Amino acid sequence: MQPNPRDAARHLLHSMQYRPPLNIKSLVRDHNIEIINTTVERTVRGMLAFGDPRAMIMINSWYDKSQQRFSLAHLFGHFILHKDIGPFLVDSATHDEKNSSQTRRRQEQDANEFATELLMPEEILRERFAKRPPYVYSSNVVQPLSVQFGVSELVFALRLSQLGLTNP
Repeated sequence: MQPNPRDAARHLLHSMQYRPPLNIKSLVRDHNIEIINTTVERTVRGMLAFGDPRAMIMINSWYDKSQQRFSLAHLFGHFILHKDIGPFLVDSATHDEKNSSQTRRRQEQDANEFATELLMPEEILRERFAKRPPYVYSSNVVQPLSVQFGVSELVFALRLSQLGLTNP
């Protein structure tokens, strides 16, 4: 049975006694995965290639650093969750939802949930905002926190909203 994406991310974080920001590159390398940054066409965010003895993740340098971090966490999620996905996977910025299988859509959703929990753990966000949730649409609140977690303001604001941690 495939692990729950959020539980898999939480297990990794607890095993390393995590505090933000996560050094995602170090975590990925600790799993014997080589990381290559290179510039390719913009439609490709990255690629995961399973190898023996070492896997490889390629990240497109064309994207900004926060997008690269999320792509790396996303592809690492595929590595952890989807060992049977095949010899390689291309993470495309132009997913064709209509022509994707239900299994493939679920795998993408799982990898996104894994990456989101890994980079912005629910437990830490709930601790941080237990007394007073931020006003998510205030850039002066969201911007420094998004920098601290190493994600874009939009991704951070979406995460807070998803967890119900925003003031109206």
